[in-house]
Amino acid sequence: VDISVVREATQKALEDAGFTGSELSLVIPDEAVRIALLDVDSLPAADADRRAIIRWKLKKNVPFDVDSAQVTYEILRDNPRIELLVALSRQVIVDQYQALTESMGLHAGVVGPSTTAALKLLPDISGDVLFVKKSPTSVTTSVVMGGTLRFYRKVAPGPLYDALYP
Repeated sequence: VDISVVREATQKALEDAGFTGSELSLVIPDEAVRIALLDVDSLPAADADRRAIIRWKLKKNVPFDVDSAQVTYEILRDNPRIELLVALSRQVIVDQYQALTESMGLHAGVVGPSTTAALKLLPDISGDVLFVKKSPTSVTTSVVMGGTLRFYRKVAPGPLYDALYP
């Protein structure tokens, strides 16, 4: 809401961490990203064609225009079906975060949602893991089985049991 406050807090956090570089990964709130797990029979070789298929498959499940959204994906499994982890975000939102870092002389090479970033910090997720992230605006539940994300759900805050039980 107040970009100057965010810039100040970000600058202080970077200084406290002793960061002196210019390239960083930018972790944005889960609320700014729509995460989906997709199964497809096949994918074309060209990245632009892959993104077009992803947009087409998610068009009715996303509350914003997917044609103007930033789409990133990761192939989780490729045998026999292709399983994808997809992150979609309104381009204008990603642009705001990138403009913030650029105004500080920084370049955000990677932009990603907080839950998937936190999952990458876990020391060993080769087994089965239930990961829960609670914030003031949502509860995010992720299930990793055999090192692969198999379930992801974000719900409004409420009793933790209700968020986890289903």
